[in-house]
Amino acid sequence: MYKFILFLGICLAFASGSKPPEKSPAKHPARLPVADNKCQKIVGCYYINNENEQVDPTLNIEMIDVHICTHLFYSSVSLKKNASIELDDAYTDEGEGGGYERISKLSKRNKRFKTLTTIVEYGILFDPKMRGKLVDNIVAFLQKYKLNGIELKSQYLAENNAVASDKQNFVLLLKALKENFDKHGLILALSVDGYESTANKYDIKEISKYVSFIILKAFDFHGNPDVTAKRPKAGHIAPLYHSSKENAEERKLNVDYIVKYWITKGAPPNKLILGTTFSGIDYTLVNPKIVGRDAPVVVDPKYSIPPTSYYYTCPWEKNRVWTTLWDKEQQVPYISKRKEMIAYENVASIKLKAEYAKRMQLGGVFADSIEEDDFSGHCGGEKFTLLKTMSRVLRDKC
Repeated sequence: MYKFILFLGICLAFASGSKPPEKSPAKHPARLPVADNKCQKIVGCYYINNENEQVDPTLNIEMIDVHICTHLFYSSVSLKKNASIELDDAYTDEGEGGGYERISKLSKRNKRFKTLTTIVEYGILFDPKMRGKLVDNIVAFLQKYKLNGIELKSQYLAENNAVASDKQNFVLLLKALKENFDKHGLILALSVDGYESTANKYDIKEISKYVSFIILKAFDFHGNPDVTAKRPKAGHIAPLYHSSKENAEERKLNVDYIVKYWITKGAPPNKLILGTTFSGIDYTLVNPKIVGRDAPVVVDPKYSIPPTSYYYTCPWEKNRVWTTLWDKEQQVPYISKRKEMIAYENVASIKLKAEYAKRMQLGGVFADSIEEDDFSGHCGGEKFTLLKTMSRVLRDKC
């Protein structure tokens, strides 16, 4: 009876000249939205090619999932005093079958996938006489290797005391790059460390006018050998919030503080990309009974604190010999066994950071670096565990 009534209703609808309702278009017609639409959040993936160096299983270029990453940041080049560009790893990246050729082929699997390389400079960016030549050389380089843009990092500004003229010349360079990049549809990204002192070296309001986006590397807040030597206590590589036990200066060393600082200085939230890391810090405890933030750690002036990654740490999360500790204030995990303690990111903490980026209406997230994720699923979960966690958060109810 129900089927007969339904059929009769459809017939009457057609008879009256009305049309059955059309199917609503999909909210995201493509598998991943492009970076210039209203809902898009960038998922930037930094990748280091260790194929020729690492004995352990590593992430090959062809294994990169172009439907998770919207932008891939690959390798780096250096600017010379004559404004020429030199590959930092010509053996790996140059020529037929080289790294740049291989990543350019990834775009064939997803036309919306963007590839960029990092340009590191040590002062030439601030020479107005070289500006025009420099811009032309950068564009020519990108076209030669079929790249979509650059991630610009100024080591000069990061390591020196910037004066007013440096700030202005850097803005003028970005302006010149943008004018030329726009003609060729290229992406101009700026990468900055997540410290207040670094932020103060930029005219944030002005540079924001000319860059496509700013990657704010909100990590490496603790574990620096120079700092740990003076204060031999543990801290997390990327706490989300400050701790009530911290003093005024220490409360600046977290994601929340530095993101809000850039915004108050004039950076549009939608141009800020929250930089996260899949690395960790491997501490040696003085007392295995004292763990977590502020735990006394052994410092050897001859050696830096060894880094590790989620790829090597995640197997221990299910090992009963290891104990996991969650810092409720800073929203980050530690894992320890006897005198060894690792400060790292796990699924819970990286999800909170992605939720934070979404709540703050940032332009997206950036992962440094994806070969340190569980790219093979060897910990028993899905492949690219952390990366997919962030991606799902940013695309949920966009």
